[in-house]
Amino acid sequence: MLGKIVFIIIISSFHILLGVINFIVGILSSIRSRVWMAHTVSPIWSGILYIVSGLCGLAMFKQRSQYTILCFAASNSMTLIATIVNMQFLRYGLVNHTTLGRTFQKENKDILLIIGLFVSGLELLNCLISFSMSFKLNHDAKNNRFKTHRKEGAFFVQIVSDKDIVVVQSKANKNQNGLFSAQAISVLIKNNLPKTHVENV
Repeated sequence: MLGKIVFIIIISSFHILLGVINFIVGILSSIRSRVWMAHTVSPIWSGILYIVSGLCGLAMFKQRSQYTILCFAASNSMTLIATIVNMQFLRYGLVNHTTLGRTFQKENKDILLIIGLFVSGLELLNCLISFSMSFKLNHDAKNNRFKTHRKEGAFFVQIVSDKDIVVVQSKANKNQNGLFSAQAISVLIKNNLPKTHVENV
């Protein structure tokens, strides 16, 4: 499991790196062009989606749960679609279109468009790898193969083992002047017959 998490950090960082490169390519291409076309601005919004996908992966590393895993998978699906559309726009930027509907390749090809196509190809492969890792992590989360420690509001849930779930109430705030002490509730599930054990801390 630790190896998968480290691999997620690597591919998430690669998402962010490719997103920054694609965003810079889009900015430079927009500045150089006299008229904004689809292939000049598409690297900008696609680069932003690459960065968002990478940030979702880093957030999943910080808080490992099914929600963050599904969020990472959803962001990868959006990034995958944006990458395919971006590659089509960049491909159209390498050819000229006539009024008769014919196309022919440009003699002087823009190096920025070629860089954008190369970056988009790498991002396409990275999205597919991220998809496979998301599915594996989601399968592990359903089978409780790693411990979860999720804090939400006044309570947080900690899964100790397959048959031991601990629900802990957070300590009282300073505004409560210490009138309420924390409580730990351990629910032991054995043979599908739940038994509750309450401890006051």
